[in-house]
Amino acid sequence: MKVNRRCEQVQSSLSLRSASSVEALDPGVEAHLQSCEACSEFRAGMARLESEISMWRNASPYPDLEQRIAASLIPLASSSRSRSSLLWLRGKLYMNRRFAIGTAALLAIAALATSHRTVQANTALHRMGNATKHVTNLHLIGWNCELKPEIAEQVEAGNAQISIMDTMPHRYEGWVQDGNWRESQDFDSTLFSAGKVWDNGKLDPANSEPPFLLLSAFRAITGEEPFGKQTPFTCHNLGEDRIYGINALKIQVESKKPNMGAVVQVQERRLFWLDPSTYLPIRMEEWRYEHDRWELDAVLWFDYNTPAPKRLFDPEQIKLERHGSADNTKLAADQYRLTASQQDRYARIVSEYVSRQTITQSDKSMTKGARDAALVALGSELKLQLRGIMTVDQQRLFDDWWYVEPKTLEKLATPEQRQEDAQWLKQQRLQMHAWLNTLDAETRRRIGPTL
Repeated sequence: MKVNRRCEQVQSSLSLRSASSVEALDPGVEAHLQSCEACSEFRAGMARLESEISMWRNASPYPDLEQRIAASLIPLASSSRSRSSLLWLRGKLYMNRRFAIGTAALLAIAALATSHRTVQANTALHRMGNATKHVTNLHLIGWNCELKPEIAEQVEAGNAQISIMDTMPHRYEGWVQDGNWRESQDFDSTLFSAGKVWDNGKLDPANSEPPFLLLSAFRAITGEEPFGKQTPFTCHNLGEDRIYGINALKIQVESKKPNMGAVVQVQERRLFWLDPSTYLPIRMEEWRYEHDRWELDAVLWFDYNTPAPKRLFDPEQIKLERHGSADNTKLAADQYRLTASQQDRYARIVSEYVSRQTITQSDKSMTKGARDAALVALGSELKLQLRGIMTVDQQRLFDDWWYVEPKTLEKLATPEQRQEDAQWLKQQRLQMHAWLNTLDAETRRRIGPTL
């Protein structure tokens, strides 16, 4: 990405000079600093780091600091070269005076790099918000995999006899255009227009707000208040990613807020994949921290400035549409919105796959390993063939189904199973703290926040 390369060049040049130098900067670098918040913050951070290092005493570290750090690193140094390097470090007496300062400097630089990534992420979030202000039409498509309240209550009560049809993710689609909001989950649709709400084309006088998930996603991409008014949040840059053949910038936004006025804090997370040329979000995932683990609630893809047919926002036309959940007798067709011709091709591909699978499973001449490998290859071929008959929107739904469905099933864990998972996580944390406690107090103080 062009902007990233320029930032890397500028920051590299800044890191090679003293922050207190009176030598004039290159005019191009100076101009870039005036317009780039991330690089300006990097320059200020380098100045702070240089100031702090200059005040550190050049004294010997605690007597056993170097030995403790080296000892903690030895299990990680599996190669003979790494082991000999650690022994060499112990043997050099003149390194003893510099060891503590060098360690602290590395940790400070790591903290500065984290701070720099945070600034970059906040800048990206701000640019995303500005970009969405120029959007005239918004289209979302994906999956809502949050359990219905009545199903979540059954899970919490320990009921293990829950129908799989009640736990399946719901195909989701939303539109925002000319002040109209429409949200469809499977074949149920909610329309908001001019302060009124229609459910499946029938006026609902008790409601006067846009559909919740659509409104939540819309507020999130504005970047101003992604989790609602006066809710604090943090933003982290997760680097570049490639998704559906598109280079994207990935950021993570997290928040904590009271759960219905209770003391317990619910932590929410949103992941965004941004188009680096426009900073418009391509994809968003919504996560929520409950039961000592992160749970996926929704996966959404975004399209922009493609006018939707006016009939989508006409209550009378919505009444004529099909309503309700997906039909389990033709589930794939409903899930991926296949046309009649696509349904026929889909059925033929699956039928051929089942025949080949049966032949492979009954082949006595194959070893178990060869049979398993052949079955895996057949499954991979099946997915490719099915994707080949689909549009881009259908492919997104198809691919994400295999991503969200296992995560939805994880939510069906009983309280006892969740307690076992929480106990395992607690043991892992205790082991980490035990390792930290083997380190020198000063090293522990400096390393702890970075882990």
